[in-house]
Amino acid sequence: MKRLIKYSLLFFLSTYWLIGQSEGWKQLRPGNATQGQISWERDFWCSSSQLCAKDNKIHIRIKNTGEKIYYGFNDAMNFGPFDSGPYYVRMLDPDGNVMKADTLYSPASQGFIIDYAQASTGPNVLSPSGYWGLEYTPASPGDYMFDIGYLDPLLYAEFTNFDVTVIDTTVAPLRPIDGRVYCKTWIFNCAQNEGFIATMYGLPPDSIVTSIKFNGIRGNQLAVTLNHNGCFPPPADWITSRKSKVYITNWLPYPEYKLFLNDPDSLVYPTGILGMIIQNSLLVTPNCNGTVAINFQVNKSGIVEILVKINPLPGIQTDDVVISDSAYAGLNTISWNGLNGLGQPVANGIPFEVSIKYLNGLSNLPMRDVYSSSFGFIVQLYRPVGPIPQYNNGIGPTGL
Repeated sequence: MKRLIKYSLLFFLSTYWLIGQSEGWKQLRPGNATQGQISWERDFWCSSSQLCAKDNKIHIRIKNTGEKIYYGFNDAMNFGPFDSGPYYVRMLDPDGNVMKADTLYSPASQGFIIDYAQASTGPNVLSPSGYWGLEYTPASPGDYMFDIGYLDPLLYAEFTNFDVTVIDTTVAPLRPIDGRVYCKTWIFNCAQNEGFIATMYGLPPDSIVTSIKFNGIRGNQLAVTLNHNGCFPPPADWITSRKSKVYITNWLPYPEYKLFLNDPDSLVYPTGILGMIIQNSLLVTPNCNGTVAINFQVNKSGIVEILVKINPLPGIQTDDVVISDSAYAGLNTISWNGLNGLGQPVANGIPFEVSIKYLNGLSNLPMRDVYSSSFGFIVQLYRPVGPIPQYNNGIGPTGL
């Protein structure tokens, strides 16, 4: 057999840098005229409320004792059968126990943010022009959470101005610590005006920090998650699961990766290393039984996508073969059964090309309730420094 061997490194999704004195509305709505109200929900589109699962709550990472959480909100509208009235905010410890509960009645209440200027300034312990924040001092490090909801459990709503700020009270002068607020399921209302133009930061398991600028996407109750497998969790094949799907009733993206409002704090989430295929390690060995052993070495675990190009026409043809598999640090051997994409044996003497894509920071961004995405997405790699990532930029009815 004639063999042509090549390999490349592939990244999915990356980052865009934002600097702020608070975490919340300033990042999600960079300019008071833009849109992206956060929804708290109690039913199928569940986010931030008492009835939601842990992965659907907004989290705050605490690294050291002495760090304090300041937070505040202002609801926009309700969708229940009654007037909204007062609503509650509950701080939960990493085990989900309620550690503090407050009720916000009016703009005079502690924790009530009056306008965008207050939300983007942060709590008034940082600046007199900030909001009068609710406060909680965690007893130990961990991932804390909060619930939001109306006292009437039938009501659910959206809120505009909000902020969550972590401050190290042992250091003077006081200053905020960015990169501590995340959720695995965010839900936004961004159907009008400029749409949703925020940038959010993803943290896959290999700590290749990535982000996506939404660039004007529109949606009503837009559900946003980040995971490695796309629209459906394993054991669904990610090669097909990562593709957009037509509308599916009661479908919701499954949460897996943390999605941050800022670049995750590198003191808590250290920068990962870029994986590479060790130079000159790729060896393709045909076996007497018609199978082919594809051997290569990598410096860290990841996922490889192997294209066995049998048809010389450009692009992936039906008789070409795509193999997706895990790779581990050191020597790897992946077997191709010698059949083409139609399940037919490839005759001896037919030339083929083997191309390996080694995926780092593998991230898929499935979304629900997308109305339009006229301008696509802006994707960048923030840390570690590396090549511009390759990514798919086509959006369908339910996902990327």
